[in-house]
Amino acid sequence: MFNLLSQKIASLYERITTKRLSASQIDTLLVDIEDGLLQADVPFEVVQDFLSNIRADVIGEAYPKHLNAQQAFVKILNHRLIELLKHDEQGLTLKHHPTKILVAGLQGSGKTTTIAKLALHCAKQKKSVLVVSLDVYRPAAREQLAILAKKVGVEYCGDLTQQDVLVILDEALKRSKFYDILIIDTAGRTQIDAEMMTELKTVAQHAQPHETLYVLDSMAGQESLNVAKKFNETVTISGVIVTKLDSDTRAGAILGLKTLLNLPIKFISMGEQVDIPANFTVFYPERIAQRILGMGDILSLIDQIEQSIDKAKAQKMQESMMQKDAFNFEDMRLQLEQVSQMLSGAGGLKGMMQQIPGMGSLAGHVSENDANKAMKKSIALIDSMTPKERKYPYLLQEGARKARISRGSGLTIADLNHLIKQLKQTSEMLKLVKNKGKMANMMNMLKGKMPFGF
Repeated sequence: MFNLLSQKIASLYERITTKRLSASQIDTLLVDIEDGLLQADVPFEVVQDFLSNIRADVIGEAYPKHLNAQQAFVKILNHRLIELLKHDEQGLTLKHHPTKILVAGLQGSGKTTTIAKLALHCAKQKKSVLVVSLDVYRPAAREQLAILAKKVGVEYCGDLTQQDVLVILDEALKRSKFYDILIIDTAGRTQIDAEMMTELKTVAQHAQPHETLYVLDSMAGQESLNVAKKFNETVTISGVIVTKLDSDTRAGAILGLKTLLNLPIKFISMGEQVDIPANFTVFYPERIAQRILGMGDILSLIDQIEQSIDKAKAQKMQESMMQKDAFNFEDMRLQLEQVSQMLSGAGGLKGMMQQIPGMGSLAGHVSENDANKAMKKSIALIDSMTPKERKYPYLLQEGARKARISRGSGLTIADLNHLIKQLKQTSEMLKLVKNKGKMANMMNMLKGKMPFGF
């Protein structure tokens, strides 16, 4: 998400070394930012207003005097980015019973998958959810939503053979009285046509939704804003869900939603899997601004991890580890399970790194496959041990045991030796954590040596 723009902005920080910026320095920086914004496909008029505001802020010294130029520049950029993204209306209005949510968008925008993710998001808030598809045109569209609804644990409504859109809708409206939320999927097309818009308007008038959400494909560039405008002229859009933000996309169009269309972004969606929390999240302007500036998004990362891990098991494991004198392979196995769940919830290793301050620029240099392979290797080796060997790692000093474990796991003795080394290192780290004095000394040694953003 915004990788190109983030890299462009991050490269500017190193060039700001003075206490205050001169007019010529400001102009040079703004030219580079303009280049980054335009490459990210941000609408030209939005770029010009944005740069004009930044220049006025910097020259007017609208920041505390104790900040140096770099700190002030980041602060001003952050403030102006939030202003571009933030809207008075955020979050869903769920005070009605049932709350009716109409979802619209072009075919190929990820609309059906997004509806399943939205349904799961609502279900996690202890709401009973009913979903229905009115897409009688795309082959197997309704069947797809029915399957995804089952996968995320919500109810699907509708006769899959019925072709009359209003008959399907009436049935859903009747059944929705027994649910907190009804989500209505409307038909999509590869492009806007009069028939599509007429049907959408009829459906909206019939359903009288409390929320009308438009699914915007971030890969469509600035043209997506023109399409959103036409939808908004047909049915008043209450919010936008931006999809495919994990793709190699410039995504700059979303920076123009508020300025050009006055539409709030309510959610962001990425990935195909509907049951991973990290793939569908509430849109927080402040957090997105920080990610664009290369400062990470640690709050979203915490939210995702909390949703993905077994808190009771994690607490029990932590208490057990702090009471033990040594770390064994049983502990490591539990730890690997938790890490796997945590990575899944955060969108993988790269997804996690992009949200950790100062680590975003390194995400492109890590291999997701290599990390997964290493974890699977470790689990395979531990699973090939006897319960006694897992509990008492010193038994693995015997060559015969090592040979048996390596054969059982299909791996080499060198792989096992590497795992044993990892266990020893983790045990040493655990001892360090228990010793508050040593831990404090280590943290003091790290001061001033962490990446920008920490």
